[in-house]
Amino acid sequence: LECQRCLNSMSHQVDAEGALALVRGPLEAEQLPRELDPLLLQEKELLQVRELVEDELLLSIPVSPRHAAGSCSGHRHPEPQEPAAQQEKPNPFAVLAALKTGGNHS
Repeated sequence: LECQRCLNSMSHQVDAEGALALVRGPLEAEQLPRELDPLLLQEKELLQVRELVEDELLLSIPVSPRHAAGSCSGHRHPEPQEPAAQQEKPNPFAVLAALKTGGNHS
């Protein structure tokens, strides 16, 4: 994984736990205890264990992985540079103020 704070690689210990129950229909799924997640299998469908485990592992990975606070090795993002001095533009509201007071302001 890549730390989203410092962009260095990091390891993440996976601690995923699940309790699945294979069911053949919605009626069976409704009768399961709350601690079991139903996995609906269609008739003559084979259980794809590899895909099931892969999905569970992917769901256990944080969306935005980061090292623990204070343990990043530093930011690799370049520091924002100061914008070049820009020519000062006239305030568009100054023109309106000049019209209101009757003065000529450009």
